[in-house]
Amino acid sequence: MKLFLLRHGDAASYGEGGERPLTPLGLEQTRRIVAEAANGLNAVESVYSSPKLRARQTAEAAVDAAQLGLQPQVVEQLLPGADINALRAVIGGSEHNSVLLVTHQPLVGKLLDYLTDRSDLGYQMGTSCLACLDVTGFACGGATLQWLKQP
Repeated sequence: MKLFLLRHGDAASYGEGGERPLTPLGLEQTRRIVAEAANGLNAVESVYSSPKLRARQTAEAAVDAAQLGLQPQVVEQLLPGADINALRAVIGGSEHNSVLLVTHQPLVGKLLDYLTDRSDLGYQMGTSCLACLDVTGFACGGATLQWLKQP
């Protein structure tokens, strides 16, 4: 399975209700990084997003920039402090060959380090950063990093 990990774009400070919308910079960087990777993303069959506003907006921008024609599915297992094992049900239960996850730190960094069995990749996942993994199994070391793009 191809697994794409996208960290949400740059977001505004906490506003009313605790939600943080994307800034114009966050939206632009997300669209640019996704457009650069559009050839790889064109096979994505499913998009999952954290329920946080900034992640949902990032997912929508990514779907639009890659012209995927998909509706992102919101899942609690992509919240910032979610457990990697809880995410196993989402990924492991997917019958798709190519999936895009839109989430936050620290989850995205932990997930990248766990799947690749490395400890030097997670901190590189800044806002609007996109990684592509070839996953053979959802386990420690069960994936190979194909590439990592930063805005």
